[in-house]
Amino acid sequence: MERIPLESAKDKHYRERKSAEYLLISQPNCGRTWLRMMIGKAMQLAYDIQEIKLTKLYYFSELNNHIPAIKVIHERYEQFGSYENKKIILLVRDPRDAIISRYFSERHQQNGLSLSDFIWQTNLVDDYICFYNTWLNNIHIPKAFLLVFYEGLKRKPLQELKRVCNFIGIKINEKIIKEAVEYASFENMRKMELEGKIGSGQKKDLNNPETLKVRKGKVGGYRDYLNTEDVQALDRKICEHLDPFYLQRFPLLCGTLKK
Repeated sequence: MERIPLESAKDKHYRERKSAEYLLISQPNCGRTWLRMMIGKAMQLAYDIQEIKLTKLYYFSELNNHIPAIKVIHERYEQFGSYENKKIILLVRDPRDAIISRYFSERHQQNGLSLSDFIWQTNLVDDYICFYNTWLNNIHIPKAFLLVFYEGLKRKPLQELKRVCNFIGIKINEKIIKEAVEYASFENMRKMELEGKIGSGQKKDLNNPETLKVRKGKVGGYRDYLNTEDVQALDRKICEHLDPFYLQRFPLLCGTLKK
């Protein structure tokens, strides 16, 4: 009997992206794991699925054909294909907070690079700005589009998760929404990461919390890590280059910047 070759991770990625009805897209360190956990828990409860890794959203559709296929992905605009026939959930976060989180999550790769140097030498902040602005100019392209702000999830998680589930077409009640939000709470997700249940799968060191995937998640927390000069420069960059649509939703103090 001819053996069927195993599917490579790359082939699996492209297959799932191509066949998915929904794409959940974000830049790194924007709360993707948190949102996936909430959606996954809500679907698990709604469809009475027992054993499953909650963040593997695409797999739900393979277990139950009543659940839409959702592919979670990091990609530049149209990096892996067009969006005309896709329904998009775009998760965004203030680039200033995201870049701090990214520094700590990739710190082992930085060869001793300081946080300040990481911000100004990598041009990653520009990547976030370009990504957000490009999407804002093309929200009419997908079949359907939902914009989700990390800051909104922090402020009103019940309301925002319900909005996401309605967009996906999952019929769930308030009890399930509440249970999913509680399950994906900061405290429980940090506990799961320390136990090796999320993230890399390896148990983490509680004595070094900055290395955790579930760190603080504080809105506007970038100011706790940077000196005044870097804060001013970063604020100015965001205010000058990010579309004003986003500035209304991020906790910015552009009017107070020194000229």
